Amino acid sequence: MLILFRKRTPVGSLAVGQVAVVQGKVEPVIEMMMPGIGERCVWYDLMVESFGQGARGAGRPMWLPSRTETKFAGFVLDDGAGKVMIAAGSSEVRVSGGRKMRGPFDRSGRQRFEASLFGAGDTVRVCGVVREARKKGEQKGMLVIGPDGKKGLEIRVR
Repeated sequence: MLILFRKRTPVGSLAVGQVAVVQGKVEPVIEMMMPGIGERCVWYDLMVESFGQGARGAGRPMWLPSRTETKFAGFVLDDGAGKVMIAAGSSEVRVSGGRKMRGPFDRSGRQRFEASLFGAGDTVRVCGVVREARKKGEQKGMLVIGPDGKKGLEIRVR
């Protein structure tokens, strides 16, 4: 079922082991800088293309992907009634929505980028499994929403 249509669970009603959908504002624990662009965020998906000789049509110049990178730093979600930590590995997170950016990646004009990101103050809806804080970097005494074994951690940025 789409995360958008699932019933929300207030942070105060979360129980360990339950699959929950929570919605609120992002409060970064650690903000990352997106490389080459300098935007502060907690998640980004970046693709850089370089202008060079391609294999098609007698080696005509074309845009070729040269680098892709996806990073996720955990954050605290505040739904107005309480806070919960959101934590997962970069490969376990599926994000839809977010701010879209594109433009030149260097001054020469031979590289360009396209990126999606979200950060502090953005409203997100998260679906995952509730557990107690136990890993390094997680705040003790706070519940954590992490990836579901099958689907990972789903995040929809509004």
